[in-house]
Amino acid sequence: MFEIPFFLWTSDSFEKPKDFQYQSNTPFTSEYTYESLGHVFGVMHKTMKIKNSIFSSSFIAQKRTIVGDRDFDNYFKNTKK
Repeated sequence: MFEIPFFLWTSDSFEKPKDFQYQSNTPFTSEYTYESLGHVFGVMHKTMKIKNSIFSSSFIAQKRTIVGDRDFDNYFKNTKK
C-alpha cells in the first residue's frame, strides 16, 4: 500500500495563512509533510519552499515515486482493472 490518508482538522477560529488553499485529491508526496504543516501553522525555516506545501496557493505537485524510481501515478494507472 502506497497511499496514506491525510487530513487536517481545525476550529472555525483557526487563522489560516494568507495564501491558504486546499483542493482534495491533489497529488501529494509525504516527503513534503513538514513543509505543509510548517506552512499552515506559521513555522518556517530557511530551506523551506512554500511551493511544496499542499496548503499553499503556489503548491506545485511533484513526481511521486515508489520502489526506486517508478512513477506512482503511471504505475497504478496501468495496473488498475
